Amino acid sequence: MLPHERTHAGPKMDRLNLTRATECYFGNIFILYPDKKNKVDSILDKATKRAPDVDVHELFEKDIRQMLWIVTDKSILAAVQAEMAPKTGLIIADGHHRYETALTYRAEQREKYPNAPADAGFNYLMVALVSMSNPGLTILPTHRLIFDYNKMTSDEVLAKAAEYFDVEEVADRAALEAKMAAVIGKIGCIGMVTKNRFHFLTLKSASVMAELAPSRAQAWQELDASILHKLLLEHVMGVSEATIDAKEGVEYLREPDLGYERVASEEPAFLFILNATRMEQITACTKVGEVMPQKSTDFYPKVVTGLAILSVNPNERL
Repeated sequence: MLPHERTHAGPKMDRLNLTRATECYFGNIFILYPDKKNKVDSILDKATKRAPDVDVHELFEKDIRQMLWIVTDKSILAAVQAEMAPKTGLIIADGHHRYETALTYRAEQREKYPNAPADAGFNYLMVALVSMSNPGLTILPTHRLIFDYNKMTSDEVLAKAAEYFDVEEVADRAALEAKMAAVIGKIGCIGMVTKNRFHFLTLKSASVMAELAPSRAQAWQELDASILHKLLLEHVMGVSEATIDAKEGVEYLREPDLGYERVASEEPAFLFILNATRMEQITACTKVGEVMPQKSTDFYPKVVTGLAILSVNPNERL
């Protein structure tokens, strides 16, 4: 499996402590696999032509219905296994912290129980496998709110940004979001919101990313999240990589409403609006071993935590 995003130490420690205390996994790793014709989905369709075994409406995600079928038909399971067995290049779409936590927990348990068999529960984790070609798979953008920032004024940031971007001021939120919607698929287009001002930034030349991050592959350099982090936040605004990593004065937002409210009432504060990362960008990065900036992707919808629980007690056998 190939990871595609950086992780934070804090959430991993929280999850590790939860696993130590409960000896259980409650959430799935969200894994993408290549299947252009969605053959696996077609096989499983035969098992879902009945009422689901679990049917719930989720509270966290608005209007999401979670349905679970328990499949025991040996012919269906064998057909799915046959399709999945030769697949390579599976990508961790969501659950990087859970995955790294599972590796740490497994290492701890193997040290404690060196004679445990290969089928011991702690050698496994739960995954939700989704075809990259599934028509229901959606990638949402994650926006960045920068606050408690006092190195430069918003006018100074804009002036320095103009060295690398074409900067266009627009009338309001609606105009900015219309601009962003019109350039989906184009590299280096970022919305910047400060108190009562809205700017649309377009990267002048991708060569600056090669200069700032010469060790990174072109696929990484062309990500909007990379351009925002490396060029705008680090180079232009002087926000260090360590500060971004520690999430000090940085908040990640799926819905930008809170960000618009904060910048309207705080000075200086900055809201950066991004378009969603595309699937082809994710696969391009993973193929060359590049790990994307944290929160580069937000896959939607996700399997809710707790529908299935995996015991990783040292006596559990799978």
